Amino acid sequence: MSSTSLLFGDVFLYDDGEYVFLVATTDQIFAAKILDKELTKEIERSYKNALSKNKECALNLTLYCYVILTTKEVKDRMANFVKTDGYIADKVIRKLPFSLNENDKKDILEEISQSHAVPLGLKELMGEMQP
Repeated sequence: MSSTSLLFGDVFLYDDGEYVFLVATTDQIFAAKILDKELTKEIERSYKNALSKNKECALNLTLYCYVILTTKEVKDRMANFVKTDGYIADKVIRKLPFSLNENDKKDILEEISQSHAVPLGLKELMGEMQP
């Protein structure tokens, strides 16, 4: 399957995990990795701890750019924006039979537009999108 057949919010398998499709250029895919529940809880704990120590630093780390998903199939798991680019567009990916719900898509767009740590290139590519 090519990346051109994916839409914002589609969930797909790529190499080592599940991802949320964000946007694509001719040569790469931008996606957020969906973490398992255990890693989601670890990062949430780490974020709360970092906020209590140094709020400014915590807000500028890409590790803490995420959305906790509410879509049934991935509920309570994190879509994390640590590494959103670099996925090769012509590599084989497998779309899963569901997409994120509208609330999750809206939350992702908000996180991308408001976070200081999300890569500028991704912000520019997604700037005009609406859920």
